[in-house]
Amino acid sequence: METIDVPTMKAIATSTRKEIVRLLRNRPYTASELSRILGKHVTTISEHMGILEKSGLISRKDGSKWVYYNLTRKGENLFRSNYSWAVMLSMFFLIAAAGTYLYASQQGVFMARGTVTGAQEAASAAQKAESADQSAEPAGQSPPAEPPAPEPMNPDLILGLVLAFIGITGIVYAAIRNLRAKTLRNVQIS
Repeated sequence: METIDVPTMKAIATSTRKEIVRLLRNRPYTASELSRILGKHVTTISEHMGILEKSGLISRKDGSKWVYYNLTRKGENLFRSNYSWAVMLSMFFLIAAAGTYLYASQQGVFMARGTVTGAQEAASAAQKAESADQSAEPAGQSPPAEPPAPEPMNPDLILGLVLAFIGITGIVYAAIRNLRAKTLRNVQIS
């Protein structure tokens, strides 16, 4: 966490300078570009830029025609959120893993040895029915068995699928956001 000193506090005390720093988080700007965006005169923006530069929050880069301003490491750290992308990525990974586990456990993937699955149970019941039919006397015929009713969706199965989807979506979002942030930081003005 960045410690805020008195010059930094004074530098971000006005709404105009806060807005300048917020805009510079996206990309470098010239004073005239910021002037157009903020609706203030160029000399006013230049004065604010001077204060921000003295506090160490921004730096200037002289180009061939224009002077570009961008955030320094101190300026980036000042407005960085406490949660890094790695924490978000880990959280979404855990959500995806929990969802996958719930889904797989409902599908019988994690069965212990000796446990009978639904398919094995159905095959066993069919064999017992055949042997009972063969041993039964033909005189007494039993009515045909009704087909089993479809099983309702288990809430754990649905929850597992939803958690897996949220987790995978979150992983993709966090990865794209991190790559986009790195790309924006590496933009070079020639």
